[in-house]
Amino acid sequence: MFSQIDKQILKSWRQYAVEPRLARLTGRILRNTGPRIAVLGNCQAFGLAYAMKVMDPSATVDHFSAIGRSRVATMDMLVKTLDTYDYVFTHDFLEGHLRGGGDSEELLRRLPGKATKTPAVTFAAFHPDLIYIQDKSEPLHGFIFGPLGPYHSAIALFCYRAGLSLEETRAAFNENVFQTLGYLDMWNEVATGFIENARLYGVDLSTDLMNWSRRGVFMYSIVHPKSFVLFDIARRMLEKVDANPHREREFRRLRNSRSGARRDFPGLSGGRQGLRRAGRLSVQIAEPPSRPFGGRLPDAPAISRIVLQDFREDGRGASRQSARRRLARQREHEEFRDQARA
Repeated sequence: MFSQIDKQILKSWRQYAVEPRLARLTGRILRNTGPRIAVLGNCQAFGLAYAMKVMDPSATVDHFSAIGRSRVATMDMLVKTLDTYDYVFTHDFLEGHLRGGGDSEELLRRLPGKATKTPAVTFAAFHPDLIYIQDKSEPLHGFIFGPLGPYHSAIALFCYRAGLSLEETRAAFNENVFQTLGYLDMWNEVATGFIENARLYGVDLSTDLMNWSRRGVFMYSIVHPKSFVLFDIARRMLEKVDANPHREREFRRLRNSRSGARRDFPGLSGGRQGLRRAGRLSVQIAEPPSRPFGGRLPDAPAISRIVLQDFREDGRGASRQSARRRLARQREHEEFRDQARA
């Protein structure tokens, strides 16, 4: 059975080598004319890729998972695939994910100037008692699973190994124990470590961390941030490689709004389903982003921005109006594509 990274490599070559040729033969207009972006990494990589796609709808953004073990893909195959992209963002990953070995450092060496190392979010201040228990015989993701999957309680593990009874273990979960263990005073240390670690990757997330903390709890676990956190990190990484999207002001407004998307983009890990309940999100592209290999496309409209329309479908009249809007945007989009090709 193919792993996720094996399937993505096959999909990438189909998009890069097969679909453009078929489009020329059939006269079909390709939807994505922006840069090609690859995001390789752990479970946060999908959220980063999704956020980059939201910021630049014209881009081709692909997610490559570095979680399981590949049965087919080697480092040579991965490097050759990622070399077809304009930008490559990668988390740190160890040997063992690819057949024949190879880690993130080797990938960076073999794709100089194209691959950029991206920080992964680890923040334990909201969940100080959460730990992983690893099987030393399985150094790569050899986590021991329990009732909550790979998540365990440090206090419960200590009580178990100390031979305490169930009632004694329950009694250990109290404020005095939390205070003694330092659970209630972890914020400054964790925040400082997070900021210093991000600086090792060439990004300053101190202002972003302050903004996140003002919104309350921004982590689902010690390694699973909410979607707006991944959005800000994706924006920082695009800025670092000078691949800024048109504007993110409207996206930021949508992200911070109390309705519609309800602060989370749909589709990310843990994202709320506000859009399904409140309405639909439509993205209209008024101008394509700058292409890294040829400047701007000719005769682009003068107004350079992305318009977000968050509307409710209320009755048949609103539904018909929404359909007319979608049809008008589709026609405008097709006219622009024809003009760009010419």
